[in-house]
Amino acid sequence: KNKTLKSINTIESSLFYCSILLGIVIWLFFFIITPIEVKNELSSFITSFIILNYLALVFGFALPLFPISVFKNTEWIKINKLKVLETLIALILISFVFRYWDLFYNRNLSFWNSIKVNNANAGNHFSFLFNLLSTFRVIYFVPLIYYYSGKIKEKRLLVLCFFLFLLPLIEGYLRGSRRIIFESLGLLFLILILSKKINFRSLKIYVISLPIVIIFIGFSFFVVQGRTDFESPNEFYKKIITSQYNDFVPPNRTALRCFEESENSLLKKALFTEIHVGQYIVHGVYEMDYMVSKHDKHTYGMFNFYLLIKFFNKLGITKVDLDNLNNPTGRITYITFFGGLFNDFGWFSLIAMFLLGWIQRQLFILRKRNFLVEPLIVIFLFANIFLLIFNFIRANLLLAIGVYLLFLIILQIFLKLRSIQSE
Repeated sequence: KNKTLKSINTIESSLFYCSILLGIVIWLFFFIITPIEVKNELSSFITSFIILNYLALVFGFALPLFPISVFKNTEWIKINKLKVLETLIALILISFVFRYWDLFYNRNLSFWNSIKVNNANAGNHFSFLFNLLSTFRVIYFVPLIYYYSGKIKEKRLLVLCFFLFLLPLIEGYLRGSRRIIFESLGLLFLILILSKKINFRSLKIYVISLPIVIIFIGFSFFVVQGRTDFESPNEFYKKIITSQYNDFVPPNRTALRCFEESENSLLKKALFTEIHVGQYIVHGVYEMDYMVSKHDKHTYGMFNFYLLIKFFNKLGITKVDLDNLNNPTGRITYITFFGGLFNDFGWFSLIAMFLLGWIQRQLFILRKRNFLVEPLIVIFLFANIFLLIFNFIRANLLLAIGVYLLFLIILQIFLKLRSIQSE
């Protein structure tokens, strides 16, 4: 028994540590292969801040302090896992119906509009009712986790679980959001890996992955074009190469020479896409360095809880200027998860990261007894991978955590009422 527990702990620890290591490797990989030059080396302050926060996260996970115990009464869920899964799928599908009814008929988004027009329309005609009714759409990835964790064999439900991953892509296309597309595909890939449905030794996985990567890169190119007014390809490249991404990590001279001299449009597109994706992944750390050098005040959690503040503003509960909760330098660029932490808490972020590591440790302990915590583990592992690149916690993943916890509370209330009735 002890040997089994030790083996389980090793596997769980490796998942946590691999998620952190993978994120660092991804950043370094694109930093090395992307033909860019660094205008200013990272300051020792930023390097120390990032390293110490990574260490705080690791120490929080490594120290098994105050283990918690929840979700005790789950026998009914295990027996009726099909009902739970079907109910959750129905709830999410209904939420997406309300979401797209709101976007298409209330806010006038259209497949025929430009990305700029759709984004402008999306900011208008806010409806509290529609937002409330479409809340559960943000946990579209949970049913697939339940399906594999519960070892369910119903193929029709598996098809529906995969179908749910397609629904966010519609909004991603309409609004030209690479984050939505990337998040959906990334979560799907991570779930399949954790469920051991992907065999990296199989040629089939590479055959399937290649067109997905090409589609995402092509979509990325489409989004950039859709957000940019241009009359000719050369004007388009010039406008992108002089955008804010290039202030700290611009293309190197060789890449610029290729743009200027090459007559091969396909080569230009390929080189541009590779540079743009590389900058997209690498630049956040340098943006954070610049942000810290200009920083004058902290936002004490409001930056990372932006969606909650925005929601309260819509309801009239708060009147926070949302412009003050973006990149404090006024630039329209990412500042990484660590940048958001510094903006909120400064060096007190070490406490936050320690707690984040501790929470993940407790979830892995609870995982042995109950598959209900599996979605939370997936969310945190996904966020771990992209700490150096994006702040997914500030985006939809924080909302997903809140909505999923709401679902668990409703489930626990149902179980409590059921046990009272049976008595």
